[in-house]
Amino acid sequence: MARNMIEANSRIFASLKQYISAHGYSPNYRGAQWIPTNSKEKDVLKHSNIDLRLSFGRRRHVLVISHRADRLLVTVGFDFDTNLSGLTQIPLDAGVFTVVVSELMPMVSVSGSDVANAVDWGDGSVPEYKGHPLKQMAALFPDMRAYTLPIASDDEYWRLIFLASVEECAQGESWIDEHLAITLRGLSDLNLLNLPYQGLTRSVFDANPGSLFLALYRCLEATYAFDSCRKVVAKIGKDVAWSELAAALESEVGWHPREAESLAGIFALAPELDLRAVFLALAEPAPTVGADLAAAAAKRVYLLRNALVHYRPGQPVQDFDRVDWNAICEAVAGMLPHIYGEVFPIALAVAANSTDVPATTAVAQ
Repeated sequence: MARNMIEANSRIFASLKQYISAHGYSPNYRGAQWIPTNSKEKDVLKHSNIDLRLSFGRRRHVLVISHRADRLLVTVGFDFDTNLSGLTQIPLDAGVFTVVVSELMPMVSVSGSDVANAVDWGDGSVPEYKGHPLKQMAALFPDMRAYTLPIASDDEYWRLIFLASVEECAQGESWIDEHLAITLRGLSDLNLLNLPYQGLTRSVFDANPGSLFLALYRCLEATYAFDSCRKVVAKIGKDVAWSELAAALESEVGWHPREAESLAGIFALAPELDLRAVFLALAEPAPTVGADLAAAAAKRVYLLRNALVHYRPGQPVQDFDRVDWNAICEAVAGMLPHIYGEVFPIALAVAANSTDVPATTAVAQ
């Protein structure tokens, strides 16, 4: 795209003018205002694209920006540096800053008087005015950081964004504890590109722990048709992937797998340790020896999901305060590599060839 530099700067300062006015100050500047850029930064401002963006309210954002052959990951409102393999932090320049602020207009993080003092000191009507320095303007907004990105697919970008978000939660003020953070990191390190990383990323910043639980549950939903369709494929003796059969059955005859039964089927692929962790998280006794542990754990997870999603006057009220949300999310997240490794063999093959696979991968195999 071709971005107009004058319009981009005008949007920024017009928004700041509105902010000043809303806080009881009368802007004094009369002429044009801008953030000075060198030739390289001008080219970024004019010819860059925002390929991906994810916002968590008005303060925190993540973007992938492309400029010619380069890709950047930019975080806004993250309090900690993102130290991830494959990412290299670079100085934030005026071109990238102007692109991000003019396109997103993130929430100002200082007082109205601070903005007025920063904005009102000069404008184009004064001959000696050379623009508002980047350092002065960046101080008005939440912290902004830029990282170089490898050229990759959107799936890979979402995976990196998810991992960066988990790191932010692990270091900041979040309900997510270190044990759950380690398990969530494992989902990213395994390169399971079938996982819906965008939905998972949104949920980790939600103050309601149930949101992450539901996001992890949705990862399980993608595997519901596995057991039924695998049996059909074996019965008819055709060389067709179970996922292709499931898609055809849904589109042609409207078939859907039964949710509770399907969940029990895929829980049979999960480690016993994670299945027992479900009951510990819910402060309930695990089934006795000899019982179908997978079916029992699946039923409890299914009931918790229903309690979060549905309201029916006759259904028992779930005491959510008794739920150890870190533990239940850790249990479900811990199952996913085992389940996906069985259901989506391509994901397991990618994980086995990865140089960043954690030690737990041997168990998943």
